[in-house]
Formats: sequence, structure tokens, C-alpha cells
Amino acid sequence: MSPLSRRTLLAGGAASLALADTTPVRLPAKVRLGIIGLVGHTSEITAPLASLPDVELVAVADPDRAACTKLAAGAHFPAATVYDDYRAMLDREKLDIVGVCNDNGARAAAVLACAERKLHIVAEKPLAVNRADFERVRSAVAANGIKLSMLLPMRFAPQFAAMRRIVQNGEIGEVAQIESQKSYRTQNWEKWKSRYASYGLVRIR
Repeated sequence: MSPLSRRTLLAGGAASLALADTTPVRLPAKVRLGIIGLVGHTSEITAPLASLPDVELVAVADPDRAACTKLAAGAHFPAATVYDDYRAMLDREKLDIVGVCNDNGARAAAVLACAERKLHIVAEKPLAVNRADFERVRSAVAANGIKLSMLLPMRFAPQFAAMRRIVQNGEIGEVAQIESQKSYRTQNWEKWKSRYASYGLVRIR
């Protein structure tokens, strides 16, 4: 047997994805979805909807009405109502779950508004740009008995799931430290990413 290399491991992960079952997922009841904000990785929410026939995108809210209209006009979302203000959307629509993809600084307030209405949430990262807002979010989620998840899809990728199992099984001993870094050229960023109030910690080199 040939030794397992990084290249073959990644190739195997890609092959398993290609062979994955593409049968639509059926749910026990219809799920009404709303989206707040379109500056995050909104496609992580909208792209899987084609294989989730029981999940319906019914409303989208963002100050950029043109962006909302463009999304709602897509082939899969012709019935989505467009809102400029997410609070109006939350007050008027009967929703089961909300995807929160607004800017980082405004995210905690939107998550809190959903939690107060006992709506389940899937949110962009981070949940907040400061500890105080994070603690408010955590308390509201617990107090209202809702489910909250985040857009961290890489944790489900085969290679990372395999690495997690290796660590959990102690195959490489006790992990003392993990480091990673991802850098961007700030001149190509949207304006909201260059301000602490809307993005959080910004390091400009």
C-alpha cells in the first residue's frame, strides 16, 4: 500500500464530495427563512436552498434595496419580499429562522432582535465586535431557548473533519497550540471593512 500523502488525502476529500448524495433533503414541515444584510457570505445560505425544497426564502432586508431586489429576483426566490429595515421585516413576516449577514458592527443588534422574537438564527462571523455585545447575545439566546449557528462551513469539509477526528482520537498526542493567518489587501475592501464601528479590529499594513 502506498503511503498517504497530503495530496492524496485532499484528492480523496474532493472525490467524496463529488460522490455525495444529491437527493433533496425533505423536512417534516415547511421552514420560512428571512435574511438580514447582504454584505456577508450570503451564498452560504442561498446556494443550498436548491436542494432544500421545504425551506422558502420569504423576505430579505438590507439598506441597499437594489441588492435586495437583485437577490429576490433570482430564479429560486421570486416570492421574497424586500425590506429596507430588518426590524420591519421581523415585525411583519412570520419566520422560522433568520440568516444574519449584515456588517460586523451591526450584527449583535440584529441577532438580539431575532432572539427576542424567539427566531432561530444562522449568523455570519463574528457574532459581535466587543465582549459586552457578545455576552448580551449569549444571554439572549439562552433566555429565549433558540438555536444559533454560524457560517463556518469549512468545519464540515472532509479534510478538516478528518483532522478533527485525528486530534480527538489522540493520534498525534495532545495539541498544545494551533496558529493560522489569513491576510487581505485593504485597498480592495468595501468601505465598511475599513472602520472599527462596522468591521471590528482593523490592522492596516
